[in-house]
Amino acid sequence: MALILLEGENATTTRKLVERYDYKNNTITHVKFESAGHVDRDCEIKFNIGAKGISIDIAKGEQTSAQGIYKVMELLSRAQVANERLWEISTLGMKHASEALYLTENSGQTLQKQSDEATAWLYEAYKRTHPHCYRDVIQTAFSDLRLADKMAQ
Repeated sequence: MALILLEGENATTTRKLVERYDYKNNTITHVKFESAGHVDRDCEIKFNIGAKGISIDIAKGEQTSAQGIYKVMELLSRAQVANERLWEISTLGMKHASEALYLTENSGQTLQKQSDEATAWLYEAYKRTHPHCYRDVIQTAFSDLRLADKMAQ
């Protein structure tokens, strides 16, 4: 899954720039929602994806939908940040484990076998913490929003 960013001066501009930001490689951070005031004609969702700051203007009449999207993006951001933290802990753990094994005597395994097992474990940790798809997080967030809307009615 990815965020597809379509840039142009406005919706009717014929020339557009399309950029793709894969969720696997670009963490969403600093998610903010700016509500429409009495005079404003729009509200905004602001966030960073990777190193790029993005601001999306949304018509004032769509503010309720925009708040839902904001909540979903915030949950996605939290999931990505948690996965990044797990990845850092995994790599740090592997570093300390390799230093400890270096200092102890051979446990009967060959160096190549130890290296292969460590590499396989680290690869599995990477796959677990850098998923291609955050569909479950997004679907759960939208389901929770729908449930909250039904309960409010």
